[in-house]
Amino acid sequence: VAVGIEWGTATFQLFIHGALTSTGDYPLAGRIAWSGAVAREEGHPPITLAGEARISGSLARMEVGHDLTAPFSANLTGSVRDVPSAIHWDAELSVPPFLLSYLTTDAAPHAIEGHFLASGGAENLQGSGSLRLTVEGGDGYRGEVLVSRAGTVWSLDSLGIFADSGIGRLLVSGRAEMLDAGPIGEMDLQWRDLSWPLQRGDRPEVTGFLSREGRVNLKGGLDSLQLHLSAELASETSTLGSWELNGTGRHTDGVSELRGSFRGSVEGTPEISGEVVGALAGSRIDLSSLVLGLAGKDDHLEIQGWADTGGDGPRVAAEAFWRDLDWPPQGDSRFQSPVGSLTVEGSPEVFVLNVEATVGVESLPASRWTMVGSGGVSRDTLRASATFSGTLEGGGQVEGSTRLIR
Repeated sequence: VAVGIEWGTATFQLFIHGALTSTGDYPLAGRIAWSGAVAREEGHPPITLAGEARISGSLARMEVGHDLTAPFSANLTGSVRDVPSAIHWDAELSVPPFLLSYLTTDAAPHAIEGHFLASGGAENLQGSGSLRLTVEGGDGYRGEVLVSRAGTVWSLDSLGIFADSGIGRLLVSGRAEMLDAGPIGEMDLQWRDLSWPLQRGDRPEVTGFLSREGRVNLKGGLDSLQLHLSAELASETSTLGSWELNGTGRHTDGVSELRGSFRGSVEGTPEISGEVVGALAGSRIDLSSLVLGLAGKDDHLEIQGWADTGGDGPRVAAEAFWRDLDWPPQGDSRFQSPVGSLTVEGSPEVFVLNVEATVGVESLPASRWTMVGSGGVSRDTLRASATFSGTLEGGGQVEGSTRLIR
């Protein structure tokens, strides 16, 4: 049987040519070559795809294989036996080193390679594999994975990612049962000495993020999920303290919702605690409520708003309300604001800002201030202007304006 197929859309093209033969006691022999292309954004060439699949043997035992030749090299070999009475299969996949930049225009020039083994039947599976990531100008990382399946239950028995330097590791395990209403299960993720990004190259302006240790646990299904997170955080220049988050969430009709409470402490400040309620739908994030407070103080800060990164570009609208704010939060406060509010709306190119607050500075009496401002960033230039007015305690008015170009 000769095979010839050509199919395509505006972003994808596929060409298949080959032959299959079958004679006698169901023997099989075939070889099919295929090629295709995936379009990318304007100004970049399409991703070329190419490979060849082959099959030989009979329904009692088939030998199968596939060689991928573009956009990178990979080899898959396997066997299938006892079809269809008690099907059993074995497979091996080898992926020589290739650059991630083959697949996307914005990927860093990291190299990845892997080797995987798997075997199973109609209702079971056992798999293992290893992966290696070489980061240009940084550390190398290796990964090891064990997976299994028994009926409707899939298990990630272990996934470990380790840095060649011995500093940094990530461990993941979990299980999920595939039900008609959707998957339900549990996942546990733990890490030590985690840093991000993996490599910054010649971009010293990128700030590093560090976590000495942490853990995330997820339990439940998409319509009812429990979340626990605990982590020690830091930047390259300061310790950001230990943090804990407990929450519940769900994902229905394309909308992810989260409701939780958190607490933590930044070095040199009282413990911070709060509650958060929000949702994510496509490119839009809605923050229904974020409430913050400091242990042993009457400080109260509440934020609500939304942000959308779709359409013609990112836009944001937010409101903040506070009472009894002191700065610095520990020790002698030099700045106090008994009550105030802030609103901001717009995009990075054009935004509007309004502030109304009662402010006191060290030994000076409290005064009521109002500021209306606008600005934006265009071609790496920040332009902002504002008008403000204030009423001092005991009488007196202050008015003014300011402009900034940077």
